[in-house]
Amino acid sequence: MFVNPDAADEFRYVVHFQNDGNNNATNVVITDTISPNLDLSTFRLVGAKHGISTFVNTTTRVVTFTFNNINLAQSAADLDGSRGYVVYSISEMPNLPIGTEIENTAYIYFDFNPAIVTNTTYNINQTMLGLTNNSME
Repeated sequence: MFVNPDAADEFRYVVHFQNDGNNNATNVVITDTISPNLDLSTFRLVGAKHGISTFVNTTTRVVTFTFNNINLAQSAADLDGSRGYVVYSISEMPNLPIGTEIENTAYIYFDFNPAIVTNTTYNINQTMLGLTNNSME
């Protein structure tokens, strides 16, 4: 996605997760290292499907979302009960130069299992000139 270099755009990130394991998940933890091109002081938790605690480490820029005692069902037994999400927003730093890339990847941990790595989002601070809306007639 291209973002406007003349404005401090707000980004909204949604991290979905689902328990496809063979046991209920007692705890789910999501970690997300916030890009230095995003203003950590504007971080805001928007919502989550389950009860959540959030910790922002301002030194490492890692945000940790913890779902303690979530008891997330197995997808084979309860498809809707196996799903969850967290939504947060954050604004880019002001005056970023054109071409600045903002990347984001989250890591989802079900109990003591290795992380499930999400897709990486890429945003580029770019002015889009000369684009026209072409339609097929």
